[in-house]
Amino acid sequence: MPTGMYRPGLEDVTRYAFLIAYALSASSLCAAQQTNTFFWGFTLVRSHLSSPTVMNFTHR
Repeated sequence: MPTGMYRPGLEDVTRYAFLIAYALSASSLCAAQQTNTFFWGFTLVRSHLSSPTVMNFTHR
């Protein structure tokens, strides 16, 4: 069973997408509060997606 086959790729894509979105929002908006809100929202979503509860619901 290839468990760790797709996960690193997904992690890398997510990280790069976040960095690109962060750079774009920082350069175009130049609003520290909005960038901060986006960062915390991303962190919350990410920790929520990796929580075991969500995995249990997904694999039902």
